[in-house]
Amino acid sequence: MSKKDEKRIKKDRSYSTMQMFRTNALTKEFYSYQRIDLLIISLSTGGIFVLLSVFSNKDINLDTCSKVLLFICLVLFVLAIFSNIFSQVFAAKANRENAEWSLNELEIINDQTDESEEYDVDKTSSNWTTYLNASSMVFLVLSILLTLIASAIIIF
Repeated sequence: MSKKDEKRIKKDRSYSTMQMFRTNALTKEFYSYQRIDLLIISLSTGGIFVLLSVFSNKDINLDTCSKVLLFICLVLFVLAIFSNIFSQVFAAKANRENAEWSLNELEIINDQTDESEEYDVDKTSSNWTTYLNASSMVFLVLSILLTLIASAIIIF
């Protein structure tokens, strides 16, 4: 959450605002299991399947350089999948923490007290989510590019 959003929430700390924040956090928790992550998993799985097919095809003669390059691509596809899976775990945890914090705020607002709990939106779990999402995307893009390069080397 940006500093601007934090200031807006502090300024407009009402029951309806906290309800909306909680609803959004829960929606994001669900959404974090979907979106681009499905593409990363699908494309990486497809890449692994294609590369394993190439390795198992005895009619394709691969030199050592091509084998090494394709094996690196295979490893990158696998890393993309694993980093994406771990990213989802951290994303769900971060969104759950957001939902729990907003529920606490709703209870405080409902009781008309000022005992707001300190909350650090940039928790470690959300930072891990960001890093792992970025790394899974980098692994996917690198593996696709290296696969294209290896394919060009094999063909030409």
